Amino acid sequence: LDCSRCHRKQHTISEEMYMGIGVSGIKSQPSVMFKTKVDCNGCHLYPREEKIGEYTKSVQLAKPEACNACHGKGFGQMTVPAWQSSTRDSYEELETMLAEVKAKIEAGQASGLSKTELDKAGKLYQSALNGIDFIKADGSWGVHNLGYTETILDKAKEDLEKSLRLLG
Repeated sequence: LDCSRCHRKQHTISEEMYMGIGVSGIKSQPSVMFKTKVDCNGCHLYPREEKIGEYTKSVQLAKPEACNACHGKGFGQMTVPAWQSSTRDSYEELETMLAEVKAKIEAGQASGLSKTELDKAGKLYQSALNGIDFIKADGSWGVHNLGYTETILDKAKEDLEKSLRLLG
């Protein structure tokens, strides 16, 4: 029985985030928790059941309280919301920049910027988009690997700023 034949990439993105891989052009940066060999079950402790007609499906959720068993009382409640808030704030800032770059690329095509400039700006835009899409697809908003998430966000911002400079 090979579930992955049908259920492709069910958890791959989260696993890659945890391992600190998955975004092209960014050096591998494993999570501290990954390095200490904490697997998914170390944090995803809380069952959630969803009843659909006569059927029940179940998943294991992680909650900030899961951190407390190893890190002490209140650690998760203090750190997880802070990490996620910071990540979401950066993400939203980058979404605004993405829209600005995309509009300038489209306007540049109409206004006659050189193909070389537009190609460079487009590649930088795509690189940034890939990184922030990876963060969104992971869905932990930094919790699976805060360091790697911050590196991805920093690189995306750098790429978008370079793109904006190229586009004037």
